[in-house]
Amino acid sequence: MKVYALLLLLLFFLFFTSIFGDLGLKLAKCQRKIVKISNAKCGDSNQCSNVVFLQLGMCQFNKPNEDSKFIWPNLPTKLKKHVVKRLDYVSRCRLRKCSTSDQELVDSCPMHWNGIYVSLTQASLHIRFSKVVTMEYFRKNNDRIEIKFIEGQSFCKKTREVVDSKLNHYNVGIADFLLMLKNQSTTCQEINFQNLESIDTEDQYRFIQSLLFHLSSMNSSWKIHSKKLYTSLVTTSSQLLDILSFFCPNTLKCITMKEYSFNAIETKALVNTGHWRNAECLDLQHENNISIAEFLHSKTFWTVVPKLEPSDAWAVIENYREKDGRPRGSTFYIRSISPLEIQNILNEYDVPVDNMPVESPWRKDSVLHTQKFPIAGSELVLVVMLMKFEITGKLCLLSNIEEDCYNYYTADPDLD
Repeated sequence: MKVYALLLLLLFFLFFTSIFGDLGLKLAKCQRKIVKISNAKCGDSNQCSNVVFLQLGMCQFNKPNEDSKFIWPNLPTKLKKHVVKRLDYVSRCRLRKCSTSDQELVDSCPMHWNGIYVSLTQASLHIRFSKVVTMEYFRKNNDRIEIKFIEGQSFCKKTREVVDSKLNHYNVGIADFLLMLKNQSTTCQEINFQNLESIDTEDQYRFIQSLLFHLSSMNSSWKIHSKKLYTSLVTTSSQLLDILSFFCPNTLKCITMKEYSFNAIETKALVNTGHWRNAECLDLQHENNISIAEFLHSKTFWTVVPKLEPSDAWAVIENYREKDGRPRGSTFYIRSISPLEIQNILNEYDVPVDNMPVESPWRKDSVLHTQKFPIAGSELVLVVMLMKFEITGKLCLLSNIEEDCYNYYTADPDLD
C-alpha cells in the first residue's frame, strides 16, 4: 500500500514539474531575449500591451479570447523590468506610448548612453544617439513641425501641427533629448552640443534659451550624469555656467568649451564650481584670463592665454614631473597670443638644456626645442616641445616615446 502511495506521489510530482518547469523555462527565455518592438499601431492600452508582449516571445500564452494570466499587463513588475532593460531606446519609446503604467515602467528603467550629440543647422535640430540613429526636427512654413527618424539607410517622417507660438522644433527636440536623460540613474559617456554649419547667432541664442527653460522645469534635484561635456555653441558665459550647473559635478570629468568669453566675475565663478575642481580634462579653445594654476589639478588641459610668462611655463612642467602625479598619455597644451620667450623658458630648466627632437603630429620646422624630463621612479618621461606661440608636454612611456606622442596627443586620459 505504501508503495502505491509513493508511486502516486511521484507521478503527481512529475506531472506538475513538467508543466511549471516548462513555464519557468519560457519566462526565463523571455527575460533573456533582447528584441525590438515593431511599429505596431496601438488601440486601447491592454490591446497594445498584449501586442508588445506577443512580440517579446510569449505569443503562445496570448491566444485570442484566452483568459491567461501570462499576458503582458498581468506579469510581475520585476519580470517586465527585466524585459524593458533589454530593449533599445526606440523600442522603449514605442512601449512607453501603450499605457500610463507602461510609461511609468519605461521611465523607471535607466539607460546607458555612449554619447548624445545635439547639432544645429540653419533650419533644423539633429539629435544622434548611436552610429546609425538620428532624429531631425524641422519647422516648416511656421505652421507645422516635421520630425524625421533615420536609422541606417531608412527613415520615417512624422509631421506635428504647431498648436501655439511657443511650440517650435527646438522645444520638441529638447523635450526628446531630456526624456533620454530623465531617469536619475541614466548615465552617458558624452553630451555634445555643436553647429553642423554656420548659423545665425540669434537661432543659437533661441536654442539655448529653450534648453535652459526645459532644464529649469526638471526636478530641482535632477542632474545629467555624463562624463564629458562638449559645446561649441555661441552663447554668453552666464548661460554656459547655467547649463553646466545641470551636470552632476561628481560625474563630469572632461569639459570642452569653444566660442565663449568670461569676464573676471564669471571666471571666478567657473573655477570655483565643483565641475571645474573635479575635472580631469579641461579644454578651453578660446582666449581667456584663467590663471595657469587653476588647470594644474587636471590630468590633461588645453588653454589659450594672452601672454605666457616663463615662470608659468616652468610651473606646469614641474607639476607634470611629480612622481605618481598623472597617468601615461596626460597632456598639456598652452597657446599664447604673444610669442613665447623661448630663451627665458629654457633658463628656468633645472636640467642641462638638450634639444632632442621626436616624431610628433607637429611639423618639424615649427618645433624650436624638445626636452625630455625623466620622471623619477617611473617608466614615464615628460616630452616638452616649445614653438613660437605654443608649449606642449605629454607623459610618454620611456620605451615608446614617438608612438605615444602620436597616439596620446589628442586622446583623453583614462577617465574610469
